[in-house]
Amino acid sequence: MSGHGNDVANSIWLRAIMMAGLILTIGVAGFAVLGVGIADQKHHTWEDEHHHYDDAKEEWQEAVAAGTISGEDHDTELYIAKEEAHNDEVAAHLSYLTYRVAGMTMLFLTVGYASFIGLGGFLNASKPKGDDHHDDHG
Repeated sequence: MSGHGNDVANSIWLRAIMMAGLILTIGVAGFAVLGVGIADQKHHTWEDEHHHYDDAKEEWQEAVAAGTISGEDHDTELYIAKEEAHNDEVAAHLSYLTYRVAGMTMLFLTVGYASFIGLGGFLNASKPKGDDHHDDHG
């Protein structure tokens, strides 16, 4: 493609298409590692912490219902254990969300970037080399 005295060979545009493919591959691999692989492990940790919190909360509620402890007393061992379990559950959930969102962000950004580079490269590489209609007859 040429214009205004600038000539960019089709091989340059084809390299842009290859770069777009490479960028897209990096995005898909990043999503697979962060958004699926690590996030799945973090999700299992979050589920375990959620069950631990449910157990601690149930134990505290049973003690309050039985009258063993007061529901207003925040210094009891069961209440502190319940709150610590809740904090651990929240931390595990945030860890899961961090990796899931990081993977999805990487995928979406690379798809967008690769599509613009790839489409531009494809459109410019597919244009025939223009004839300037100059007669070089001396």
